[in-house]
Amino acid sequence: MSKVGFDFSELEGLEHDLRRIAKHDGEIRKASERVLNKLAKTVLAATKSNTPVRSGALRRNWQRTPVKVDVFRDEVSVKIYNITEYAPYVEYGHRIVVNGITVGFADGVLMLTTAVKDAEKILPEMVEEQIIAALERIGK
Repeated sequence: MSKVGFDFSELEGLEHDLRRIAKHDGEIRKASERVLNKLAKTVLAATKSNTPVRSGALRRNWQRTPVKVDVFRDEVSVKIYNITEYAPYVEYGHRIVVNGITVGFADGVLMLTTAVKDAEKILPEMVEEQIIAALERIGK
């Protein structure tokens, strides 16, 4: 008869680390909020600079909500929006109609879309920076 044994000492250490991290859930949530806040500021600034200017209303009306934490869904969110009526048409493009007949299409400028895509490239670096800082604060 053969016997098989397992060494659980490493798992016990992992369990200890996980419990320590769970105690600091608030710190992790704050780090998430900091990342999202910084990212939202970056996207908003880039979106404004990508926005064409005629009267200045479109650029001036870019706004963002405060960072919202939903603990039940384990989500952190922020919205960037423009209240100008014609903003979607500048962003995504629109038909050009003359006397009820479509004569062409104006391409969108993709102000927000481009800013979000650019921000997605720097997001991993921002997250890593905040994770390292949070781990240093909780004393890993």
